[in-house]
Amino acid sequence: MRRLLRVLTADAAQLTQGQAPVTDQERELAEIPANLTVTVGFGERIFDLVAPHAKPSWLRPLPAFPQIDRLQEEWGAADLLLQIGCEDRVTLAHAQRVLLKDVRGFGTLAWTQQGFRNAAGSVRASQTTRNLFGQVDGTVNPSTEDGSVEDVVWGRAEGLTPWTPDGTSVVIRRIHMNLDTWDEVDTPGREDAVGRTLADGRP
Repeated sequence: MRRLLRVLTADAAQLTQGQAPVTDQERELAEIPANLTVTVGFGERIFDLVAPHAKPSWLRPLPAFPQIDRLQEEWGAADLLLQIGCEDRVTLAHAQRVLLKDVRGFGTLAWTQQGFRNAAGSVRASQTTRNLFGQVDGTVNPSTEDGSVEDVVWGRAEGLTPWTPDGTSVVIRRIHMNLDTWDEVDTPGREDAVGRTLADGRP
């Protein structure tokens, strides 16, 4: 695990700075970092095997919502998470390929989930964006303006385990958005379904 993390750390550090790692066979694709970020996360089993004493108390399988969840085992928890973010799809695809090649000798890829939002510069930094249903999405996210994001996202609140500060946690729940059915619902019906107005996201 230490060896894998050293490799990932070194290559991610170079890629985020627009530099090609030693093993990069498409070095030209690393020249535009485009605000590339790489976040590494540990699953429950890593803590159980390597450092049980450092395992966060909240790290455990998520309970299902019986009425709505259709959980599939192949999309379940894995041992290691790589979250790669970028403002350029080519740079992102290249970084993903480089980092997944790093992992090949240590493990097997469990699953990949792509995500996206508005392109950089297309909306104001403080503007709450909309999802594919047209809903205002993320209205209760921590704010960068009042400092709450530092405590909530980056683990700088009091009473945390020693390694937690400047780290974070992630919960992934995949949601199936049936847009064809959504097309058949009028605006009042859509607002009733989500409990919020479409115009401004108010309850």
